[in-house]
Amino acid sequence: MSNKPVLTEYDEQCFADFIRQAYGINIHEHQLEKFRDSISAICLAVGNLDAQRLLQKMIAEPFCVERIQLIEKITIDESYFFRDSAQIDFLKYEYLPKLIEKKRQAGDKQLRIWSAGCSTGQEIYSIAILLYELLIDYDDWNLHLLGTDINHQSLNRAKQAEYNAWNIRTEQGFINNSGYFQEVANDCFRLSDEIKAKVNISYLNLAKNSFPSIMSGTCALDMILCRNVFIYFDEATIQQASRRFYDSLNESGILMLSATDPLSIDEDYFVQEKRESVFFLRKKPLFFASITQSAVEPKIRLAQQSNKQVSELNLAEAKQLIIKHLSVAEWQAGLNQVNKALESDAYDAELLQFKAKCLINLGQMLAAQEACEQSIIQDEVEPHSYLLYGLILMQRGYLSEAETAFRQTIFLNNAFMEAHYQLGQILLKKGQKKLAIKSIQNALALAALEKPDRPIHNVIPLTYSSFSGIMKNELELIQHEDSDDRR
Repeated sequence: MSNKPVLTEYDEQCFADFIRQAYGINIHEHQLEKFRDSISAICLAVGNLDAQRLLQKMIAEPFCVERIQLIEKITIDESYFFRDSAQIDFLKYEYLPKLIEKKRQAGDKQLRIWSAGCSTGQEIYSIAILLYELLIDYDDWNLHLLGTDINHQSLNRAKQAEYNAWNIRTEQGFINNSGYFQEVANDCFRLSDEIKAKVNISYLNLAKNSFPSIMSGTCALDMILCRNVFIYFDEATIQQASRRFYDSLNESGILMLSATDPLSIDEDYFVQEKRESVFFLRKKPLFFASITQSAVEPKIRLAQQSNKQVSELNLAEAKQLIIKHLSVAEWQAGLNQVNKALESDAYDAELLQFKAKCLINLGQMLAAQEACEQSIIQDEVEPHSYLLYGLILMQRGYLSEAETAFRQTIFLNNAFMEAHYQLGQILLKKGQKKLAIKSIQNALALAALEKPDRPIHNVIPLTYSSFSGIMKNELELIQHEDSDDRR
């Protein structure tokens, strides 16, 4: 006789509703048996826990072990290098060479690419390999390559970057002779440090309002790959995620889906383009978009308000107007208002801070750095300016200078949670894992002192509660990787 917990139809529906609300993932009819078995197995593993009590624990503790295990069981970690040869050829022979040439002509040697739903990492590492082959001056470029997922097990494997031949799934000659892999055991190949070092792997839930943000590196992107992810999402989550992708992209940036993903993307945000058998979605300039009235009424009212000359406003009113622009990702409109305000208040540190934030999200990192430096000159004891300066430097690849900026932030305000977290990221990149863990633990302790629903600063779409969850997950991934290294 089996001791397996019995789930009622009501239990199954409650769990399915929870997964849809928390992650935007629909549980379809053909998945129900595996879904039911996964919940039962977790109930059994924790002392034959009642299903409803398990559900309440998952709701109350977003990163509890049981919730992590359920996500691992219902998401697929199947991927391989250079998947979808038609898309890879398009990137290798058309899109990336043209993008690189455009950047060269502009004197802007940085590329920013995000694999959203990266699974075990092969997709973003494939992009890193393509860029290594395309860039003759590879070391001169600042490459911001980001892979994110919600599956902890997949993220751990992506961070380790060790694969068998089936995971790589390309000709054996490439594995043996390319120089990108080293065989470390029978049918186990480790990706070269030179490629691995260019890629950041982290947790991100696409169903949450946590991007775009410079905190997570999900802003001012040239390209987003989100392949075989939307097929699991409900319609509302697809629309919400695609609109946030729009805000995360540079002007004319592209979003690449797979051929099996639903194409229910809002045409007011993207235009579909096709090259032979490959399609992609290019960001449409909002100025030319015919947005639905319900979607932009607040922006229309804001634009009407912006027509009032800033000179007619006092500085406090001007700043509130700018903050409204920034809070709805109106970066160009915000920058326009900042520049008008600076005509009469050219030495205001906060206005220069706002200018830097707008420029970051418009992809103008060097100009953003200069604005931030001007802000610091005007107010040498304002910790927010040093934090922003550190974030910019980190995005531009200047890790030592970024570390100095974050330490200065902490010196000016030891309770600045974001600075402790970002310092941890720098230390992690430098291989100082114990110190990195300590910094992130400091950040978590500080976050616990704040109201959970309080936003982090005024233009980042994160609350202290949601960011605490991200940090806990990051800490777990680091500690897991550290324990693997010691074995």
